[in-house]
Amino acid sequence: MVSIKRISLTTLGAIAASVLVCTPAFIVRPESAYAEKVSDSEESKEDNKLTPEQSDAIVQNCGNIKQSLIKLQHSDSRTRTYLGTAYEAINGRFITPLNLRLVKNGVPSTKLFEIQNQFTAAQSDFRDSYVDYMRELENLIAIDCVLHPQDFYNMLTSVRNKRSELRGTTEKLSELSTKQYQAVEELRTSL
Repeated sequence: MVSIKRISLTTLGAIAASVLVCTPAFIVRPESAYAEKVSDSEESKEDNKLTPEQSDAIVQNCGNIKQSLIKLQHSDSRTRTYLGTAYEAINGRFITPLNLRLVKNGVPSTKLFEIQNQFTAAQSDFRDSYVDYMRELENLIAIDCVLHPQDFYNMLTSVRNKRSELRGTTEKLSELSTKQYQAVEELRTSL
């Protein structure tokens, strides 16, 4: 007889939390049962008309698609909270206080001020992009994909674009965080 190890809910929760922290959902391309059914060549067509097979695939898998989208929505909400908090901490606890301290000590760094301005702007873009993305995702989930598969597909394309924009803002914030670290290291060696 094979024994099955039981994992406590606390351990499982810790594992899930570490996975969320290590792999932000915005970085991953959204995939659903529907996304596997649609070819990339269809996305590039101007009219984005579905073939009868694609339309049938959407209708047949509508319930599974909706469940995947709802799970994605919940996952992205948690990730947004995590990333938003992290960005606020980086800006509020590290970047801004350092620049204020440098000014107070008479050693202002134009490079660090530029990074601060870019980071604040990118942080605002992140908030705006996330709101736009979630609004589009909610609209997508609200569409009855059994009755309106073409409308569902068109909205899915829009959601993918919004998600791509959101990914771009997270990548920019990550890049700016790296630049900030490098600039602080350069400053440390020069003092």
